[in-house]
Amino acid sequence: MNVAAEPPPTVLLAPDAQAGRAALLVGPLNLAVSFYLAFRLALKAQGINAANRQRIQQALAHRWRKAPGSFLWPPADDASPRG
Repeated sequence: MNVAAEPPPTVLLAPDAQAGRAALLVGPLNLAVSFYLAFRLALKAQGINAANRQRIQQALAHRWRKAPGSFLWPPADDASPRG
């Protein structure tokens, strides 16, 4: 009896898995673009000139490289307002 071996199922290539991976990429990209556009609009609305906008963007990029968690979580020290 000549039974051809069936290839193992490729779970990662299933349409559901592909949709899940796409959602993991699209969500953060959407958040980043939305933040960028809102931030840019806010700077223009406040009348910040182009040179200062660039300085602010460079400072944010530097902080993102050095401490990306600081954009998501508050500082570890007790900087909460006192009642």
